[in-house]
Amino acid sequence: MGGGDQAGSAPDGQFLFLITQLETTLAKSKVQPSAIHRQFNILILATMSAGKSSFINALIGEELLHAANEATTACITTLEHNDCSDSTSACCYAYNGDLLDSVANIQAEQLKAWNRDDRIRNIILQGNFSTYCQPSQGLVLHDTPGPNNSQDPRHAQLTMDAIRDIPFDMVFYILNATQLGTRDDRALLTTVKEELARLQRPHKVVFILNKVDQLDCEKGESLTKHVEQAFSYLVDVGYTEPTIVPMIANAALYARKKLAGMPLSRKQRIELANFRDTYLQDSGALLKASLVPAIVRKNVKKYMQFETRNVSVAPANQSELHLLMAYSGLATVVIMIDRQRATFVRAQSRKEETKHQVSA
Repeated sequence: MGGGDQAGSAPDGQFLFLITQLETTLAKSKVQPSAIHRQFNILILATMSAGKSSFINALIGEELLHAANEATTACITTLEHNDCSDSTSACCYAYNGDLLDSVANIQAEQLKAWNRDDRIRNIILQGNFSTYCQPSQGLVLHDTPGPNNSQDPRHAQLTMDAIRDIPFDMVFYILNATQLGTRDDRALLTTVKEELARLQRPHKVVFILNKVDQLDCEKGESLTKHVEQAFSYLVDVGYTEPTIVPMIANAALYARKKLAGMPLSRKQRIELANFRDTYLQDSGALLKASLVPAIVRKNVKKYMQFETRNVSVAPANQSELHLLMAYSGLATVVIMIDRQRATFVRAQSRKEETKHQVSA
């Protein structure tokens, strides 16, 4: 699971058309190649059942993290990409820092069991994940527990520990489109806002409005209106000009699994078919509703146009599945990560160059 044998461990040429080429961009800035592969940490935050694990699974292209409509993440789980790995190794650690267990080739069921173990504080996974981000080397994702689990107050403390201790360069905050503005969500958003201001660490916060496929348009729950409500809600909490990406993480994951030849459950096949029927009729719906930089929107549109032209000539349904990934919001997420990483690398390179000049 997650190993180099899986289809997609190196992104295919079609999807690379979409991605802002980090190496090319930075080469023009005369950044050293070694700097591009520096560790880039992404922190994923949300209240319980908003879809953090589903979001990460969609990003890595496999159901490695357990996802359900309940508290499924009880530990801080770190996923480190390593191009040289041919399987996904894992270690779990106790609250005092002791190593409790290690597995050379972790499976989803073992991770699920570890998450149920009260002794475990954090899990570290290392593998050749199929992220589509370029480059993938150096990319680190940090999943956190939903802090609003009343049955285990340690979840809230672990989330605070993650915010304070992880040297993150980017934050994805997952909003549940069907539960926007709940008391728990507002409390966490306020805490995150206060902690980010206190830390004064350079970072980019992107809000993912997940589960937008569950909105009932016949009852007036339009996507555009929901994004507008999310924007007003976030501004009211204190976030200035928030970046918001509507997303259907499960649809992105199921499309990626089908592309890689992985089996889908009956429920997953039905959900993917429903998503296909809905969004092939209005392919740009999520992108049009997104509140993202113009260059990101432009790149996603380019990809959609490219894949639309390829639908009739590509192998059976492949281009259509790539299009579904773009429609789901995944393409927008990938571009946001690559652009922020390019900004981060350039800033770090300028800082080191200044340091060398001073020491000289």
